Amino acid sequence: MHQAALSSRIRPAASLALWVAASQGALMGAGAGTALAQPNGDVQWDRLSHAGAPDRRPICPVGGEAFEVHFQTARFDAEACRVGVDVGADGIGVVWYDAAWVASVGEIDLWAASVPGTTAARVAYVIEVIDGADRDYLSAAGVSDGPPATPQWWTIDFQSLAHAPLGSTPSTGGTVFRVWAPGASTADVLGEFNGWTASAASAMTRLGEDFVRFVPGAVAGQDYKYRFNGALWRPDPRGRFLDNNSGYDTRIIDPLAYQWQHPHFSPAPAEEWVVYQLHVGTFAGRNDPAGPTPTISRFADVTRRVGHLADLGVNAVMINPVTEFPGEKSGGYNPVSMFASETSYGTPDELKAMVDALHGAGIAVVFDTVWNHFTSSDNHLWQFDGTQRYFDAPSAVGTPWGPQADLDRPQVRQYYLDSVETFLGEYKADGYRHDAIYELVSASQAVPGQDLTRTSMATIRRRFPDAHVIGEVYNNSAWNTSPGGIDLDGQYHEAFKNAIDAAIDNAGFGDPDLGRLAASIDGSGPWVEGDRVFNYFELHDEAWPLSGAGRRRAVKQIDTTFPHDDRFALGRTKLANGLTILAQGVPAILMGNEWAEDADWEFEKLDWSKRQTYAGVFRFYKDLIALRTTKRALFANSPAHAFHVNDGANVMAFERTGWDGRSYVVVANFSNTDFSQYTVGLPRPGPWGLVINSESAAYQGRGVGGDPRPITTDAQGRDGHSQSARLTLPAHGFLLLQHEPEFIESFQPLDINRDGRVDLLDLYAIMTTPTDLNADLTADSRDSTLLHGRLRQGEVQGMSQPNN
Repeated sequence: MHQAALSSRIRPAASLALWVAASQGALMGAGAGTALAQPNGDVQWDRLSHAGAPDRRPICPVGGEAFEVHFQTARFDAEACRVGVDVGADGIGVVWYDAAWVASVGEIDLWAASVPGTTAARVAYVIEVIDGADRDYLSAAGVSDGPPATPQWWTIDFQSLAHAPLGSTPSTGGTVFRVWAPGASTADVLGEFNGWTASAASAMTRLGEDFVRFVPGAVAGQDYKYRFNGALWRPDPRGRFLDNNSGYDTRIIDPLAYQWQHPHFSPAPAEEWVVYQLHVGTFAGRNDPAGPTPTISRFADVTRRVGHLADLGVNAVMINPVTEFPGEKSGGYNPVSMFASETSYGTPDELKAMVDALHGAGIAVVFDTVWNHFTSSDNHLWQFDGTQRYFDAPSAVGTPWGPQADLDRPQVRQYYLDSVETFLGEYKADGYRHDAIYELVSASQAVPGQDLTRTSMATIRRRFPDAHVIGEVYNNSAWNTSPGGIDLDGQYHEAFKNAIDAAIDNAGFGDPDLGRLAASIDGSGPWVEGDRVFNYFELHDEAWPLSGAGRRRAVKQIDTTFPHDDRFALGRTKLANGLTILAQGVPAILMGNEWAEDADWEFEKLDWSKRQTYAGVFRFYKDLIALRTTKRALFANSPAHAFHVNDGANVMAFERTGWDGRSYVVVANFSNTDFSQYTVGLPRPGPWGLVINSESAAYQGRGVGGDPRPITTDAQGRDGHSQSARLTLPAHGFLLLQHEPEFIESFQPLDINRDGRVDLLDLYAIMTTPTDLNADLTADSRDSTLLHGRLRQGEVQGMSQPNN
């Protein structure tokens, strides 16, 4: 039997389960955002996972050697697990080996079992998961209530090496090579290990549509290529490193060599994220206090500057494509491979070290991936084996940027699916951004493109449930992020993007449409709200002269004269990015926004001297991000309500609330006029405090609007509320107000209604409130430590001191 999935999308169930378990003292230290199963005599099927080769150690056992089987279950679900081994794979006799729990990561438990060596030519195995009286089985055919037949088990064939994954796999005594080449008559693997010379020892053996060869003595670090039909040389489509300085020779890489410092990192829930888009090649080295870098900055250079991102406070980094592209300098949107990391950026292990360092700082890593096309130049998959296999024949499907792969072919779809395992599994990324996914799911190959996307999402939900996948698509459709559609975790929120962009553009002429912006503050309807929308004002396309928009950085658009830092450039960009961070949804900023960078994206490096020149701007982003990533009312899934729109004065206000009753109000002035006595309604009685003034002198603003202080409210009703306040609103700026800004020193994490007691009233508050309690508990823990201390010390600009 199988238990219904406790999806992270079903927040009330997750909250209640966590509250009950926590009240029993069972979940001390549980990760945030986890949908937790419990041993109950019913195994949860949707988290059972073993991917074959990626989950074996060694990845490709040879010569009858012993190996380990790794697999996943739902967290806290299995009481015990075993691996059944059929030596000979003949269905005669099964030996069971107990599995040991290894670790818990987010929503899953990791297990491992050892299988001893054998003299048999073949070994088959199956996984048994035990929860009370319920015993379920995981095989290559899927999950079943009873033991499946042996042909459905995973099989290790020491003679044919049919269990070897595609690509090159370092193994005991050498390396196993496997390549899909159905159109070739012969294949050789030639490289440094055999002097690039063909012989009987280099000839590969046909295995179905593949060729396979174990080469003794071939080791990690050596280069190679395949040669088909004695004449056609090709790099390995699954190679993790293609040296574009030597005609794309493929390097043997040991995927297990890197020693992770943070192997079981689990990111904050996506609703808590503030995303920072980063381009590796131009991130570091210009006027950089950490030192110079080569012309193209590298993974290692980002690693050495993780402290800057940690200081800024972002908790997710979205990295522009890092897969191999022609040449040394590119935005990355012209991929040669779905597997190889870019040569000019460094080695695969250096990429892992960068991810590891970001994880060590508590920062999730989202890789930008390009599935919609391949590069038009250096496309080694074109006529790969002498015939057209990766692309449609006689004419490939075209896109505005290059040919699209043949998505109708199962082996091509598997190429993409296996790349998911590589980047989310081997490289331990925490999510994807799908570039221009509309070209994949809505164009000439819409049906197979949709099938590929849904299959990848199902794989990610099972294998990597903490990951968050965002689609670059511009139609605000529930189809993009709902189970009835392609079921992405998030999508670009065009309604908000266009509204904030137009408001800022038109602010200079005094005519922003704030009604349009107000309508997008809380999303665009069911499935297009909360953490399912991705909000931004400026990302790489907006700052990239080569993009279709042909734009420059916003500060350049607003102030066209160097150094592009007049009051309007600084004020309006802080206003735009500030509202992006505070609106409902997952917000993102572009690298350099934190110091008003004017360098064109991809063409110029960030100018690190600006961190000092615009230290106040950096402090603005740091303080705002600190609040956004720790205060529940500001999380992506917390309600937002625009209650004041004054198109005459170009002022709007909206409230963000937490289910615990906490409230923040944003009052934004898009005009070029300061208002000294502007009246706006406030939704809650009691004390209010100024938290952030974007035009504070401390933030390199004009000093209009006030500094940290309590806000006096009047009993005069306004905007549908029973009280109001008179505020000094700075031009091209905003104020962030907090209701009851003082913090309770003796706060207990489970005191949900904050009455000083933990009792059934707190349970009732949970059961009647649709939210993720686990994230809230984590946030409360941070409230009472890090942020609480900082606010009391006045480190966050604009926060009023406790009003006793």
